This record gives sequence, structure tokens and C-alpha cells, in this order.
Amino acid sequence: MVSGKDVGLVLIGIGSGFATKYAYDKFLGGAYPHLTLEPSTVKYGQTFRSTISGFKPRTIIYGIAYSPTGGPPTIFTVGTTNEIGQLAVEGQVTLTTGRWPMIVFSEDGTAAVAFLTIT
Repeated sequence: MVSGKDVGLVLIGIGSGFATKYAYDKFLGGAYPHLTLEPSTVKYGQTFRSTISGFKPRTIIYGIAYSPTGGPPTIFTVGTTNEIGQLAVEGQVTLTTGRWPMIVFSEDGTAAVAFLTIT
């Protein structure tokens, strides 16, 4: 079960991720953590591909899973980035219709967000 502390840490991580994005854009030419979903609009039961990039090499990436029944979200391990900070995974849609934020983050607070629309 996810505690309030876990959710708070995730929100801090998301805020840190947006701050990191600004700093990377301004000072490093836009090489910041990024999450791409292909396709970004899917139907229930379909598979989509997540491409994660811009994280530190060999970093464990976590995600937030939402409950299709409206229960509390859970944190899970997505995988580990490769030697250039990238990771690609596939997932199957089990959520109800709507626009859902897909959030990935690392222990250092770096985060990336993309939205998945389910029809």
C-alpha cells in the first residue's frame, strides 16, 4: 500500500523533474529526461511502447501504476537505463477511458511525464 509519504516523495520528484527540465533546457541545450509514448492514444487492452531517455546511465527507473478501480496508485520498478541513459518498455492498457499521466522517476528525484489517452 502506498503511504502519504510515498506520494509526497513522488510529487517532490515530479517538481524536481520539471525544475531539472528548465535547467537542462537553459544550460545544457535541452538534453533532459524525457518520456515518449507510442502511440499516445490507445484503446483498452492495446499495447503501447514507452521510451525513456535523458536519465543517468545504469539508473533504476520507477513508475506509478494507477488502479483501474480507483484505488491508491502503486510504485513499481520499470527497469534500468542502459549506458546512455535510455530504456524502452512495452505495456498493456488496463485503465479506464480518459487522459492519464504516465510518470517515471529515479531515486535522485529526476522525473519525466507524458500523457496516455485511452478511448
